[in-house]
Amino acid sequence: MTSQIDENHYAAVIADLEAKRDELDRTIRNLRHMAGLSVANEAQDREPQPRRDAHEPNGENPFLGMKVHDAAKIILANKRKPMSPADLVEAMEAGGLLLTGNKTNSVGSILNRRQKQVGDIVSLQRGKWALREWYPGRSFGKKQDEKDAAIETSEIEQPGVTPLIFPQRSCD
Repeated sequence: MTSQIDENHYAAVIADLEAKRDELDRTIRNLRHMAGLSVANEAQDREPQPRRDAHEPNGENPFLGMKVHDAAKIILANKRKPMSPADLVEAMEAGGLLLTGNKTNSVGSILNRRQKQVGDIVSLQRGKWALREWYPGRSFGKKQDEKDAAIETSEIEQPGVTPLIFPQRSCD
């Protein structure tokens, strides 16, 4: 009985790993296609895997299951130009990312939070997002840790500056 359970468990794990491999292969193919790279460089000894999701057009959903900020980074890197949230939403949905609600505002809010917390995606102006690496010398506002560090360093005594010392009154 236990050997049958073990076999079923292994079969389920193997099936799950194969599905993930298929999804990764599709994502790599799509990213190669978007970047204009040749798919001839792929390993030719691998046997083709059957498509698991027949409802997907050509099985091309490179952003399916990705976080919005990760998909935005890939899209911006491939387009190599600043983009509006509406353009990002269009590209994300074309790549299979499932978005709900007011998509443009949601993506804008997510990218705004990402800029404040991490800083790898930045807003050039209202409604235009870009990668920070494109603007190495430009400041896009300080993250909270940088603000705290600036306050701490401003409290350190500067050489050549005499600190003001006020006499204390006795409370007798």
